[in-house]
Amino acid sequence: MELLGETAWRRLHMAVWMSLLVLLLAEASVGVPALWRNRMPSWGFAPTHTLGVARLDSQSSAAQVHLPEPHLASDLRPGDRVLFARVADRWLVPEPGAEMQVMRQRSGEPDHRLTLRAEARPFTANERFDYICRLLQALPAMVLALLLARQRPLQPATRHLAWAFLGFAVSPFLNFTFGQALAPAVVKTLSFIAIPFAVYQILCFAVRYAEEFGHPLRSYLQQLLWPMRLLTLASIAWLLLYFSGRPWPMLGWLLPASMGMAQGLTLVALFMAYSRSSGRARSRTRFLIAAFMLGVAPISLLLAAGDRLPGFEAGPLGWPLLLLFAGYLLSYLGLGYAVLRHRVFDLYLARDRALVYGVALLLVTVVVLLLKFLLQAPLTALLSLLGNGMERKLVEAALAVAVYLSGHFTFHWLDHSVQHLVFRRRLHQAQQMRQFMHEAQHISGQEQLLRRFHEELERFSEHAGNVIYLRLAGGDFAQVFNSIPRAPHLLEGDDTLLVRMRSQAKPRWLEGNEHAQSGSDVVGALALPMLRRGQLAGLVVLGTRSDREAYRPEEVELLSEVVAHVALDLQAIAAARWEEAGMTSGPAAALEH
Repeated sequence: MELLGETAWRRLHMAVWMSLLVLLLAEASVGVPALWRNRMPSWGFAPTHTLGVARLDSQSSAAQVHLPEPHLASDLRPGDRVLFARVADRWLVPEPGAEMQVMRQRSGEPDHRLTLRAEARPFTANERFDYICRLLQALPAMVLALLLARQRPLQPATRHLAWAFLGFAVSPFLNFTFGQALAPAVVKTLSFIAIPFAVYQILCFAVRYAEEFGHPLRSYLQQLLWPMRLLTLASIAWLLLYFSGRPWPMLGWLLPASMGMAQGLTLVALFMAYSRSSGRARSRTRFLIAAFMLGVAPISLLLAAGDRLPGFEAGPLGWPLLLLFAGYLLSYLGLGYAVLRHRVFDLYLARDRALVYGVALLLVTVVVLLLKFLLQAPLTALLSLLGNGMERKLVEAALAVAVYLSGHFTFHWLDHSVQHLVFRRRLHQAQQMRQFMHEAQHISGQEQLLRRFHEELERFSEHAGNVIYLRLAGGDFAQVFNSIPRAPHLLEGDDTLLVRMRSQAKPRWLEGNEHAQSGSDVVGALALPMLRRGQLAGLVVLGTRSDREAYRPEEVELLSEVVAHVALDLQAIAAARWEEAGMTSGPAAALEH
C-alpha cells in the first residue's frame, strides 16, 4: 500500500472507512434500542467472561455457561458446555422467539441435544458496560483514522497508523453483537482478522518512525518485518479456518505468537527511536511509548491472568473492564495526539508539576488538620456563647473567609518554596539570564556585549552550544560567536529558515523531518530571531542539550525576551557610535557588520 499515490491511497482508505461506518451504524441501530429497553434476547445463557475481547478456545463452537438463575434455560446449569452448529452463533444476539438446536455437554453425563428458544432478559452490568464502551471505543478510532488519512497521507508511518485505527474500529463486533442487520458470520470473522492486522500495522508504524532517527540497528528491524508479515498472514489464515468450523488446535499458538512478537518489536522500535531522538522529537517518542503501553498493558494482564483476577467474573461490574477500556481509550487518543500534534505535551513537565503541587497540597492538608486540632475546642466554645443570633453568623462567615484566604496564601507560599527546592538549578539559570538582561544595557561595546551574551547562553543551555549571526550589508548573515560544530560561517539571505523567520518572526525548532527537508543550512535545536524595527537583523541558534531534551516553553519565552533586549542594546550601541563620530544621518546599518 506504500506504493499507491496520494489520490489512490486516499480513495482506498475512504472506501474501507465508509464500509466500516455502515457496519457500525447498522449494529448500533439494533443494539442501542435494546440497551434503552434493557431487554436482551438470549438463548438462556451467556459465554463465560465477556470482557472486551472474546476468547478463542480449541472447540471453536463451544461456550461455557455462566448465567445464574433465573436467567438460565431450564435444561442448562452453570458449568455446562454448549456446542453450536456455527462458530459465530456463540456471540450473536438472536432475534426474539428464534429457535436453535445445540448440543449440551455436562460432566459425567452423555451429550444431549437441546432446542433453545430466544427470550428477552435484562442486561447484566458487565454486558451493558462492555457493549457501550466498545461502541464508544470505535468513535475515536474512526475519527483518528480519517484525520490521519486527510492530513498526512504521504508519510508511510502515518499510513500504517491510519490502517491500524481502522482495524481497531471493529471492536464492537468482538464480543456478543446484535447482528440481525448484518451478515453475522462474515462480520464476526472480519472483526477477529482485523486485530492481528491492526497490531502488525502498529509495528510497521513504529519501524517506519524509528527509521527517521538513523539507529545503527534499524536495518535488522526492517528485515524482521517480512517474517512478521508471514506470521500475521498465517494467524489470519488460522482464524479463517477457526470460523469455518475447522479450528486446527495445533495451530492455535499462531495468533498469540504473532500479536505478542509484534507488540514486543513495536516497543523495541520505539525505544530505538527514543535513544536517538532529541528535543521535541524525544518528547513525541516518549508520548508514543506511554500511549502504546497504556493499550498493551491492560489487555496483556487480563489475557495472561484470566479468571484468577478478582473482579473478572461477568456478573457485577468488575475493575478489569474499567482498566481495559480506559487503557484502550487513552492509547488511541495518545497515539493520535502524538502523531497529529505539532508540539506534544512534555510528560516530564507534567511529572514535575504533579510533584510540586502534590507536595504543596500535602503540606497544606497537614497544616489545616493541625489547626483544626488546635482550634476546634476554643472555636466551639466561642460559638456556643454567641447562640444562634446574627453575631454567630457573622463570626462563622469571618472564619470561613479567614480559612479560605489563609489556605490560599499558604498554598501559594508552599508552592513557591517547593519549586525553589526541587527546581533550584533551573530557576538559578533563569535568574542569571534575567540579571544579564538588565546589565546588558550598560555594556558600551558591541563585541563585549555579544561575547557576554554568548557566554550566558552557554551557561543557560548547560554548554549545548550556540551561534550568533548578524546581518551583513549585502543581506547575508555571518556568525559572530560560535560553539556548535559544523555550523556554517555564512548564511545566504534567502536561506529557507531566514525566509520563514521574515514571514513569521517567532522561534523556530530545527529538529525533525520538516527542518531536514527544508534545505536550510542552519544546524542546532532552536533558532530565535533578532529583530530591528520589525526586520530580521540577526539570529541566535541554540544547540541540542546533553540530555537531548527539548527547551521548555517558559525557557523559550525567556530566551525570546532576552534576544529582543540584546537587539535593542546593539541598536543603542550603534546609535551612540554614530553620534560620537559626528554623523548626521541615522544608524541605518545599526546591526550590520
